[in-house]
Amino acid sequence: MVQDNGKQLADLTEELILMHQDPQKTLDALVEEFSSVHEIHDDVVRPYKPDPQPPQDFNNVDLFERMPPGYTIHQPQSLQDLINTIAEAGAKKLPIRAAGTCYAFSDVTFTSGYILEMNRYLHKILDIDDSVLKDDSAANVRTMCKAESGTMIESINEYLWPTSERENPDSNPANWRTVMNQTGYQGLSIAGTTGVGAHGSGIDKPPMPDMVLSMHMISLDENGKVTQFCIEPTVGISDPAKFRQKYSDIELIQDDATFYSAVVSFGCMGVIYSYTIKVQPAFFLEEYRYSQPWDTTKQQLPQLIADNKKSRGDPGALHSFEMWISPYPVKNIKTKQYEVISVVSTYKYAQPPAKGKRPPSFFAPPSANEALRIAVVNACRFVPEVVPLMMHIALLATLEKSPVTMPSTMALDFGSPNSTKVTVSDCGMDASTPDKIIAAADATINLFQDIQKKNKHQFATSPFSLRFTSPSKALVAMEYNRDSVMIETPILLKSPGADDTLRQFRNLMTSKFDGRPHWGQVNDMTTEKLVNLYPDTYLTFFKTYQKFNVSGLFENTYVSTLFKDLH
Repeated sequence: MVQDNGKQLADLTEELILMHQDPQKTLDALVEEFSSVHEIHDDVVRPYKPDPQPPQDFNNVDLFERMPPGYTIHQPQSLQDLINTIAEAGAKKLPIRAAGTCYAFSDVTFTSGYILEMNRYLHKILDIDDSVLKDDSAANVRTMCKAESGTMIESINEYLWPTSERENPDSNPANWRTVMNQTGYQGLSIAGTTGVGAHGSGIDKPPMPDMVLSMHMISLDENGKVTQFCIEPTVGISDPAKFRQKYSDIELIQDDATFYSAVVSFGCMGVIYSYTIKVQPAFFLEEYRYSQPWDTTKQQLPQLIADNKKSRGDPGALHSFEMWISPYPVKNIKTKQYEVISVVSTYKYAQPPAKGKRPPSFFAPPSANEALRIAVVNACRFVPEVVPLMMHIALLATLEKSPVTMPSTMALDFGSPNSTKVTVSDCGMDASTPDKIIAAADATINLFQDIQKKNKHQFATSPFSLRFTSPSKALVAMEYNRDSVMIETPILLKSPGADDTLRQFRNLMTSKFDGRPHWGQVNDMTTEKLVNLYPDTYLTFFKTYQKFNVSGLFENTYVSTLFKDLH
């Protein structure tokens, strides 16, 4: 029973909140109310099930459904098979792009030639050859892990710290290892996340590319002949003499400019076969998610940042914190005032065993998230007055009544919401002061409210997030050379005006806050934007690109658009 009057329906929603006093039950009631109204007939999304398979049973952005025809899919099964496939493409003078788990929202992987599905078979953990390492590196080989580029973060974590050990109350985490940081979804590949400069959480924690110690890249020379490189920083882990004696067919390059250009290069310099990354002892985290007005959160922000920068073991130290903001004001039932609400999620270092449990929203099946998406999009179209309350209730459904202790691998994963079908942009802004962070967040809130005032059906239909990261050394990483706040703005698929909303968000962030768009999410980067956002590094990056892409076959429309005015 959906009422025609939007205000009456909003009042009904408030009554549901009071009736249930349980956000999840209220959300379930609203989904039932709206999911059958003018049912949206989505296009069929072909399931994408790489091996090993992510927890979700569909691909959010299905690369092969979006990419224009003309490509051929190849699934190399070994290093030699990969070399042969690249050589074959080179001989045919066909362009080459590699794909991990195919979750990029941008067109960065599109090609009219060979698309290499790296995750299908090239997802093994590899032995580290300590015989070619410098003595100090060989002594610390336990702080490293080497994996083929198609390996998912989830698989690396499973190798370093098996689920059976995480769940064993008698197991000591210090005997196991984990990655230095991880993305909010573990079903992404190490290459897919590293190559676009993806991030995790923690203003003192490295983004993905800054965990890399060494990488094995395959490219083509000007004659189409396969070339192999081991690329490391100037002070690399490999001993040059030992390496060259053992691996005469692989050129060792130890040079900061080359390494920090190639580590975030979204496949335009060659195909990465493997990464050696830095890892750390495993640990538990205590997560606590609480809700409060955004104005209150702004006052807390300086202390949250200070606590995040404390050393582990210091009183009040945080591993990381995140914020989620629903930009549309809702009425505080107690004060009757309209407020923008935020959820703050803090992560403290903790001792095992696991305690407590996350709310049901973290474990909902994809079908439940799809029903919620349809309900919200229906509401946008037919009863927009209720959308802010629906978003508010969905946010409340993530709250915890008390802190939850769990392995870091679980705490830093977003859980079931990762299966929700969305389109998304993400921009990295300067987080050197709380005022700069607040200004960017307030501008985002005001923008989304202004858009909706002009078109009552056009909402940013999911709370946006603020996550933090330390500076990156990668020359065109979003986090390059500055503490960064990453503002990520997912919008439910088929929300009215979603593309326009994201475009306006990106334009605002880049023009007013020097925001650098995420390479793997929806963006419209151009030569002009590259130069303006990376004024000190774009030329070094471009020259490195010219050196490795001398064949021209690792280029696509996305890359050529980016570099067209630099040739």
